[in-house]
Amino acid sequence: MVCLFEGVTSDNVCDDKWKIYHDNCYLFSELFSGTNKENWSNARTECDDRSANLTAIEDQDTWDWVVRQISSLDLSDELWIGLYKSNNVYDWDDGTHPNTSNL
Repeated sequence: MVCLFEGVTSDNVCDDKWKIYHDNCYLFSELFSGTNKENWSNARTECDDRSANLTAIEDQDTWDWVVRQISSLDLSDELWIGLYKSNNVYDWDDGTHPNTSNL
């Protein structure tokens, strides 16, 4: 899962195991990795328990950074983000529509 905590402390510091990027904190974890919907829901709840959300990736720079982090941390390619499909339409978990040119 990739959790996003929007905003950082005044010292530009994230909690332990979180990574800072563009004034936001990201947590990368293989917890609940896999391809079934139950695991996505569990990942979403886990992020929520940390006062964060499954990440919505808004631009190409952030997408590239997330991909680099996953590679450098030697994580599975099956991490949950906040993108879901309903009725053949993709949306971010926050209700916004993705810029599909970034995907």
